[in-house]
Amino acid sequence: CMSMQTPYQVKLLHVETSTYCNASCPQCERNINGGELNPLVPLKHLDLEEFKERLAELPNLEKVLFCGNRGDPMMNPHIVEMVKLCKERNLTVGMNTNGSIGTVEQWRNLGQLLNDIKDYCVFSIDGTEKTNHIYRRGVSWTNLMRNVKEFISEDRKSTRLNSSHSQQSRMPS
Repeated sequence: CMSMQTPYQVKLLHVETSTYCNASCPQCERNINGGELNPLVPLKHLDLEEFKERLAELPNLEKVLFCGNRGDPMMNPHIVEMVKLCKERNLTVGMNTNGSIGTVEQWRNLGQLLNDIKDYCVFSIDGTEKTNHIYRRGVSWTNLMRNVKEFISEDRKSTRLNSSHSQQSRMPS
């Protein structure tokens, strides 16, 4: 049993910031075959104050991954602030998103914040403009491309683009 005096030795934290998502992907567990919402997935956002409290409890933390397992992290209205809190602690940050959510300003800010060689954002792109909608239902290709371009337009040390149908590639800025 660990006493409250002993800090947790957690170094990597996976965070679900939201169970909301703009997409209805057929392979996603948050909905039933790309249709109605799975009743076992309650709709909620992670509260910013709760996130701050959890970070404070983990002094040995090195990396935070904002997942998109049951929702898209960009749906949380405080995602940029959450990333900023992590970067203020010099943590490595990763994020997985369908990329079609968020404002130009949010993506510009994230491009500036996720600027360490170890930081990354995975844009889950399943195909081309003509086929992405088959797997990423509800995702706007126009918004996705706008957001990818805005994110990588910042002076970044590294940009990784990901497609589930191709290998992850690394492009210098």
